[in-house]
Formats: sequence, C-alpha cells, structure tokens
Amino acid sequence: MKTHHNLKLFMILGLAIVLSGCLGLGGLSRHQIKVLKQQGFTYTEEGWVLDMPTRLLFESDQYLINADTQNNIAQLSQKLKSIKINKIIIQGHTDNTGNAQYNEELSLKRAQSVAYIAQQNGFVENNIKIVGYGSSKPIASNDTEEGRSENRRVAIIVVP
Repeated sequence: MKTHHNLKLFMILGLAIVLSGCLGLGGLSRHQIKVLKQQGFTYTEEGWVLDMPTRLLFESDQYLINADTQNNIAQLSQKLKSIKINKIIIQGHTDNTGNAQYNEELSLKRAQSVAYIAQQNGFVENNIKIVGYGSSKPIASNDTEEGRSENRRVAIIVVP
C-alpha cells in the first residue's frame, strides 16, 4: 500500500513539474515569451513591457499617430492576438513641459490613440486598460530635448 501511495505522490509531483515548465515569466508560455521578445518586449516589475527601440514616441504636444506607426501598432496587435494575448494595458506619458493637468489629458489621448488601433486589429475594448500618467513617470531627464523626447511615449504592457 505504501508503494502505491509513493507512486501516486511521485506522479503528482512529476505532473506539477511538467506543467510548471510550460509556463514562463508572468504566467505566459515559452512560445508567447519568445514572440514577445522578438517584438521588443522586456520583462519588468510591471510585466511584459514594450521597450526601446520600438517604444511609441510622440512629437511635443501631439497625440496623433503617423501612418507608419499605425501600421506597426496594427501588426503588433495582430501578432499579440495570434499568440492568444488578449489583454493589454496602454500607458500614455508626456514630458514635463506645460501644465500638469493638460499633460495628464494629453497622455491619456496618446494611450487612446494606440488603443483605437489595437481595437481595429482584434482587441476587445474591455480588454484594454488605458492609463494617462502625464509627466509623473519619466524614463529620461526632462532637462534636455533628447530626454523630453524619450518621455513623450506610450508603453504597452501584456496582461497574462
């Protein structure tokens, strides 16, 4: 009887190990992670985030997206859908030039611009969380034009 119990325990542990090997960082499969990395995503404390050089940058005081970038967002959305990524967070950001409330509104419009394209390419509105952070989360110094340019961005985060 003890041998039967040990065999059962061994099989359960083996199954748990096999199943845990199917999942990678952030609760995603190895295949999903491979594709995310190919698309320029990196794993951070927030999850899988689209990072440079493919981050979406904007001109000062702008939220409209040019045709090339629209195509890139469409292709990215289709690729994410093809690997069963159905939920995303879109974060809009600005530099620190201008009024804080205006920057929050502008950052939200930037995120909405990207969300609209994602919706046109298969994402359901309820599966997209849109956040505007204004200038509260800079990734570069706002003391230089180059830094301000890097801060005018949208980040896309995958939700497993």
